[in-house]
Amino acid sequence: MLAYFRQAWRLLRESPVLGVVSVLGTALAIGLITLTFASQRLIPEGDFYPAYKRHRMLFWNSVQIRNDEKNSSSSSAVGLRLAKLFAEIPSAEAVAISERFSDTYGFRRTGEPHERQRYILGTCADFFKVYDFEFLAGVPYTKEEVEAGARVMVIGEQVAREFFGTEAVVGKELLVDFKPMRIVGVVKDVSSYLSSVTANAWMPYSLSNSVKYGSDLRGSLKVDFLAHSSEEFPVLRKEISEVISKIDAEIAPDY
Repeated sequence: MLAYFRQAWRLLRESPVLGVVSVLGTALAIGLITLTFASQRLIPEGDFYPAYKRHRMLFWNSVQIRNDEKNSSSSSAVGLRLAKLFAEIPSAEAVAISERFSDTYGFRRTGEPHERQRYILGTCADFFKVYDFEFLAGVPYTKEEVEAGARVMVIGEQVAREFFGTEAVVGKELLVDFKPMRIVGVVKDVSSYLSSVTANAWMPYSLSNSVKYGSDLRGSLKVDFLAHSSEEFPVLRKEISEVISKIDAEIAPDY
């Protein structure tokens, strides 16, 4: 450290302009590193829009299936059947099923010649109970619409202004990958730091490309559990373990 200060002082004496640039560049680099570490730690763990209830949430993001006979294993995100079993856990206040990562789709209005690529996250209806989105217009899609695969979506305010010039777009349509999608709600945009929640739009997971090719246990989904309070985590974890034990018993080899 002392050698660094000596070098900086010598550089300042020999070339003041270059010395100042060097010192400011080093300070800026240290500041950016500090900011990066702070954002990576505080943002994923803190409670802020729309994840205000994260202090009473548990998360299930992946599945690993082991074959002891072949000494092999495979991992992936959660499959649809397993996610639905988790959603039936009785002690949770709400359970959100959603894609682990958003996917890109082509957006355009009818009559526009070119598409613009935007991100959509497939979710269940209770996703909007677990996460407190601020609706500027309209409402979330319903459980019935998710189960029916209805072509509806909630969009962010930036998308609304970009394609329509206003947030008053409920009931209007956008072409998504050349197919019409009806807008049922417009929400305040989400920070990109919340990578598991953020997107330009949200739609029923039953429409998602990734879900169509998943299996019962392994797929592209994640599950977010909302407890009534953090004191109920032990009960919630026990019920989660019971679901896993049930699945283990189903897929275990018959000796």
